[in-house]
Amino acid sequence: MKKVYTFEVKRKIQWPKTRCLKCGNGWIEEWHQIDPDAYEANEEWPLYHAAWFVQCPNCGNRTFAFHKRKMAWKAWKGLCKKE
Repeated sequence: MKKVYTFEVKRKIQWPKTRCLKCGNGWIEEWHQIDPDAYEANEEWPLYHAAWFVQCPNCGNRTFAFHKRKMAWKAWKGLCKKE
């Protein structure tokens, strides 16, 4: 049986200091997994508690999923500094 995950965009903001590496877009989206609840589901690593990621709405470039929102933002900053 195929698992279905539901996500919602918590925040969509313009962040011109950290542009996307692939397309140069300054907009980013913060995604949160709402179903199944990542904090209650007993998933194996790396999906366990992986509820947050940051994504470019233009090209789809994204970070890995993290258990904290702040870690996803730090990963996005790290991706943009590789330029």
